[in-house]
Amino acid sequence: SLCPIEDSFDLDLVDGSHYFWRSELSFRQCMHCPAHDPVYGQNCASSIEKISQMFHLSTENEDSLLELCTNFCEGRTKGKRCSRDEPCSTASHFCDFHDVNNDFGVCQECPTDINDCYEAGFLAYESGRRDCLSCRMHCDDIGRSKLVIDDIEIPSDFMHLAIQESILAASGPIIDCSDLIRLGVDICIGARDKVCLVEANTKNIKYWDLSQKAEDSGCVALILNATYNETNSKACGFHSYDELGIPFVCISSNDGRRIRTSTIGKIASVEVNILGQACQKDSPRGSICSEKIPCSGENEFCPYDKTVVDGEYIEGWCKPCPIDGYGNPSQLSCYFDFYEGYARDSQYVVD
Repeated sequence: SLCPIEDSFDLDLVDGSHYFWRSELSFRQCMHCPAHDPVYGQNCASSIEKISQMFHLSTENEDSLLELCTNFCEGRTKGKRCSRDEPCSTASHFCDFHDVNNDFGVCQECPTDINDCYEAGFLAYESGRRDCLSCRMHCDDIGRSKLVIDDIEIPSDFMHLAIQESILAASGPIIDCSDLIRLGVDICIGARDKVCLVEANTKNIKYWDLSQKAEDSGCVALILNATYNETNSKACGFHSYDELGIPFVCISSNDGRRIRTSTIGKIASVEVNILGQACQKDSPRGSICSEKIPCSGENEFCPYDKTVVDGEYIEGWCKPCPIDGYGNPSQLSCYFDFYEGYARDSQYVVD
């Protein structure tokens, strides 16, 4: 895995038996926990002190990094008492709570198969099952994309949360395949060995389905521009952890309009480079939910929009139930986003 070393840090990211921090520019190898590889020191305190001196960290960043290292590398392990305030070692252990109020429990090793968290009798309470589920980290890709037409690089972003190779690159003449969305066709005629440009006039897109249609059409790469996104290229969506075999990038609608009007047929070069993953225990998008683990918060529901298996959503992130302009529950908002003006996909509507 890779991690950046910079003067600014985002310290909520962890991965496996490593800890690391994030910025946008300079990437280095992730460091092992001190017990596994005591390059900087024998424990978190001595390691972070030396790192802070080497990279001139502020006191705030040094404290945050020390807390991250301590929680992850020196946290409670199997058999140790745990609670909400005293969690087990991140990603390797979870708290098997022994009472309904989550006041205390005992740390257990994370199961090899995450489905064991759901098995009846494996854990006493739902809170333990949820903490067990957090053994599977929430990971986002860290990488970069590059789109070049006529020797000019166009700002782009790569498709996230996809099962894809670390480097995907292709080039070819540009063809407009917007009918894959506009008319819902399954094949873009004449797209074989071409870079396919698709205009999205709706937010209601299954990115994994779109990329599969592009691959079935013979596209060597896919460029998506959204009419509702005029200037921001950093707006690629999530591929729902489905397989992706071609480079898939997103551009702004303004750039897409220029390509469509002046560069159709010209050679485009598309490259996606996945450098690694940034992982954290709690997803900023909400708690994972499924048929086995329903949402537990008040007025929450599970939109199945996260993970796809064999063309069907099996997981989502818990979200607040939609409300109308008066703050009242609105079942119609499960089908339509009245503020954004589009219809939701039918699989969005659950619970």
